[in-house]
Amino acid sequence: LEQLSKEAVLEVNIPTGAPLWYELDGSGAVTSHRYL
Repeated sequence: LEQLSKEAVLEVNIPTGAPLWYELDGSGAVTSHRYL
């Protein structure tokens, strides 16, 4: 969704059990994201 490079994906830290909420525009592009 965030169009990260392979290298950048390795640095992503998503806490276990923390839902990540994405908001998309009409074309499906990410406009924002946050943890719930």
